Amino acid sequence: MAPILTARLDALTAHPRPDLVVDLGPVPFLDCSALGVLCRARRRIRERHGGLRLVSGDDRLRVVLGHTGLANAFSIHASLQDALRSPRNAALADGLARAAAPERESVSCGS
Repeated sequence: MAPILTARLDALTAHPRPDLVVDLGPVPFLDCSALGVLCRARRRIRERHGGLRLVSGDDRLRVVLGHTGLANAFSIHASLQDALRSPRNAALADGLARAAAPERESVSCGS
């Protein structure tokens, strides 16, 4: 699944200022391959001055990102409607502000 998702996200992030909302609500779990794909998309989007918002209605995503040191790397929204209401620049600023916040431990996500 990761190669298919990587190819799709690469296509969606190939142009200037991509604005993506990725709904992870239906995803039962994230493994290291999925985290790698999200980090790759985040890096490509940041290089092109775009925005990436993740959607997850429960705390599973936040817990996984917290355990991997990536909690501050993404803009996470509780619902698709919340993510769509959040402007790209606000999502980008939120992600940058949280990435600049001091952490106990830091893991790079290709920034």
